[in-house]
Amino acid sequence: MALSSDGGVGYIAPAPPDTPSSNPRLDDGHWHEFDIKRRMVAAGVHFEAGIRKVIEVQIPITKDWQILGHYDGIIRVPDTGQAWLRQVRHLFEAKSSTQGYYWKFMTQGYQQTFPSYFDQIQGYLHGTILGWTEMEDENSPVRALYQGLEDAEIDVECITPDTALIAVKNKDNGSIWTELVPKDDDAFFFLQRRWVAADEA
Repeated sequence: MALSSDGGVGYIAPAPPDTPSSNPRLDDGHWHEFDIKRRMVAAGVHFEAGIRKVIEVQIPITKDWQILGHYDGIIRVPDTGQAWLRQVRHLFEAKSSTQGYYWKFMTQGYQQTFPSYFDQIQGYLHGTILGWTEMEDENSPVRALYQGLEDAEIDVECITPDTALIAVKNKDNGSIWTELVPKDDDAFFFLQRRWVAADEA
């Protein structure tokens, strides 16, 4: 199966079945994020962050209120010719889901399927990068696995991209569907208002 990437979406077929190690700290989400990243690296994607480096970002809610967070990565996508990857530079977020949510994501998009995560992405796209730290074991229990991908991370000054590439992995069969989410000033304005109203309630 291969679907066109027109409109900012694409599909990659399932990888061979794989399972997390017996490490009790290696939870489901950590494993699937690593699996998506290693398949992206195999497709020729370069990471500015997300392999060794953890980007720390500050999201402005009001003049006196900021929220801190971190990205799953920043990527540079060459012309791979693969439908699931869109060429250029993106903020990167990896998610995993069951079949039902995965199908809804494919048919209705990221904002409708995961509205709170969509808000999070808009916060990241409107945030300011504070710096980065080395990915230590407390950040990712799969740190030892990431060491095999370190050559894919390039050393450049990280600047916030204007788009985010969202990759959602179907936990039931391993397929990945991607969507490009652009920076949306109106969405972020109303998000700020909702957060302020919720804080004042």
